[in-house]
Amino acid sequence: MAVLTGILKLVKDRKKRLGLVVLVTRLVYTAFLLGATGFLYGALDPNQAVAMEAMFTKVWYAGLVIFGIHLLALSAASIKNPDFPGIFTPILAIAGLGYGVIHAFYVLSQVPGDWFDRIADRLQGILGVPMALAEIGLAVWLLVVAYRGKKNSANSLLYSTQGLGGHS
Repeated sequence: MAVLTGILKLVKDRKKRLGLVVLVTRLVYTAFLLGATGFLYGALDPNQAVAMEAMFTKVWYAGLVIFGIHLLALSAASIKNPDFPGIFTPILAIAGLGYGVIHAFYVLSQVPGDWFDRIADRLQGILGVPMALAEIGLAVWLLVVAYRGKKNSANSLLYSTQGLGGHS
C-alpha cells in the first residue's frame, strides 16, 4: 500500500482517470494475490495439496495479468509527467505487456508443456530482464523519492519553526 500511495501522489493531479485506473488495478491485483495465497492453506491431504497448488498458480497468474495492466496504466501516466524519470515510460510499458501477455498464456495453458506454456516460457526468457528492471527500478526510485520527501519535509519544518521563534 505504501507503493500505491506514493504512485498515486505522483499521478493524481495530472491525469485523474488514469490515476483511478492505476489505483483500481493495483487493488484488484492485490486482491488476486491475497486470494491465491488462500489456496495454499486450504489443503487437508496430499491429494488436495496438488489441486490447491494448481489453483494457487492459476489465480496468481491471473493476478499478474492485472499487474501488467497496472504497469501499462502507470506507463501511460508517466508520459510527459515531470515527476517521473523519462526512462520509466518505455520500461513500464514493456514490463506491463510482458506481465500481461506471458501470464495470460500461462492462464490459458491446460497442461505443462502445451503451446501456451512454451510460448510463455520463451517470452519470459526475452522479457524477464525488462520486467525485473521495471519493478526494481520503480521500487528503488520510489524509496529515493520518499526519502527525499521526508528529508525535505523535515527541512521545511525546521525552517518554518525558525521564523516562529525556533532556535537558529
